[in-house]
Amino acid sequence: MKALVLLFGCLVAHGATIVSVSGPVNFGGSIGNNQAQTAGFTTGQAYADLQISALLSGPATQTFNAYLTTSIGPGTTVADQVAFATVNFLGGGATMTTVFTGLSLPADQYFLTLFNPANTNGGWSSTGAPVVTAAPGSSHNFSGYFITNDNPLPYPPAASFVNGVENGNHTLIYDVVTTPVPEPSTALLTAAAGILILVRRARMA
Repeated sequence: MKALVLLFGCLVAHGATIVSVSGPVNFGGSIGNNQAQTAGFTTGQAYADLQISALLSGPATQTFNAYLTTSIGPGTTVADQVAFATVNFLGGGATMTTVFTGLSLPADQYFLTLFNPANTNGGWSSTGAPVVTAAPGSSHNFSGYFITNDNPLPYPPAASFVNGVENGNHTLIYDVVTTPVPEPSTALLTAAAGILILVRRARMA
């Protein structure tokens, strides 16, 4: 029984944080009025069932657009887009808001861009004293913003981003969590756990 508990604990431990940026909030950067902000991160391995959240504030009656791409800046196109979603703000003050769920991503560099149409206003909270937690091989590596009054608006991730929210030393607060794609050793452990459970039931019968 003790072996089973240890094995189960090992399997549960595979659900992990890829990248987490936290810290005292000192800035709520606008992502309204044709503005966008981006957080960039790198994954050290392939992951499945991935969820991305950001610390956002905005009216619950309004939405924002979210893009996940492998590139930002001039030259970025929809071909670089991994995911897109239109999401409702949760209302009230800064709240960790789920942006994407159920993603499967290979090891690569990614950029989360949050963008609003001109008639939507919200904020993506940032910190001047970031605490970054990352899985081996993964890292946070970019926080930037752009402001545009272009009409029509460009594809947001293709805009020119300045690294550092509002030209300051502010790091956007967000989380990327997931369950890693099972490795062969994990699959074997899962099978072993199943066998042990069946053996125990047979003995109790």
